[in-house]
Amino acid sequence: MNYTVVSLKEARDRFSELIERAALVRETFMVTKFDRPKAMIVPVEEELSEKKQSGRDALNNFIGIWKNRRDIIDGSRWVSDRRKLESLRLT
Repeated sequence: MNYTVVSLKEARDRFSELIERAALVRETFMVTKFDRPKAMIVPVEEELSEKKQSGRDALNNFIGIWKNRRDIIDGSRWVSDRRKLESLRLT
């Protein structure tokens, strides 16, 4: 991953600019304090897509244990329906 290193003070002073550059130009920044990495500013879509893909992989692996059940034809849909029911119970 390529990134631009900025100090905490610089990030604080130019926060809006860094956010705009991350969003529009897809630039990534490493924020340091006393030359030690403390945080990253990354375009939101990259981070979300990585998490979404890893979540999808985990779900597919989990659903695989039910692939031979006759009462569950579409495992992904079954899990989705169960989640909806559970969320309704919590509200």
